[in-house]
Amino acid sequence: MRAANFLFIWESRILFLGAGLKAESHSHYNASFLVSTGEPFEIETENGRLKGLRCVLIAPNVYHELLAEKSQMIVLQLDPLSAEYLALATALGPEPIIVVDDPGPGFARALGVLRDEPSCDKAAGFVKSLLSDLADYRSTRTVDPRIQRLVALLKERISDRTSEQVSVLSLAPQVNLSPDRLMHLFKEEMGLPIRRYLLWLRLSRAVVLLQKDGMSLTEAAHAAGFADSAHLSRTFKEMFGIKPSFFFSDDRFIQVHQCEVW
Repeated sequence: MRAANFLFIWESRILFLGAGLKAESHSHYNASFLVSTGEPFEIETENGRLKGLRCVLIAPNVYHELLAEKSQMIVLQLDPLSAEYLALATALGPEPIIVVDDPGPGFARALGVLRDEPSCDKAAGFVKSLLSDLADYRSTRTVDPRIQRLVALLKERISDRTSEQVSVLSLAPQVNLSPDRLMHLFKEEMGLPIRRYLLWLRLSRAVVLLQKDGMSLTEAAHAAGFADSAHLSRTFKEMFGIKPSFFFSDDRFIQVHQCEVW
């Protein structure tokens, strides 16, 4: 019998605990904080392969392949606008991939508690313990308030299941920018084009619908604005390097928890 793996999903972070990960070359909006509690893992990048890794921070929108089939992995994905990532980036520097020292002793205790009692509250405590030795959450980075407003509008539209009706051009006047200036400023501030970010929001919405609302892959795809389930699956693999069935087809293998904002 396989040991249970765990996936916790919040609005601005994703935490996965498990083994047997192999993610093909991909990039995504979230930053990734990777820790092995067993065998070291490897990362293939555009500049070559990094071997013997135990703790790594990967910046947003960086293409990489994760080779961790024999490793017990902790994968923490963070929204680049979250306090946790902004603090990490401030503390660790701007490089696309940063090898980090192993977390402190409190991390192992928090991990044991989480595995014994998997819950959103315990997962939140674990994340704070994992990052507390590396960064001060009071560190912040200023994002243009017009882009912050646009992000809030986009999230609101996606959460209302009207993603197919989202028009960037129609939103530009609401943030007092021309469409051309909006697209340029968004990429400058967020590191990716608006349409790529919209695709990420649709994918995040589909994950919620799959897990929390119990929809089928086809139902979630249509509700989140994808053409069909194949389009959703392709997008998921493009952004995570893994098919969605790895996480959502067998809940006896991976326990999925949809968590509220803490």
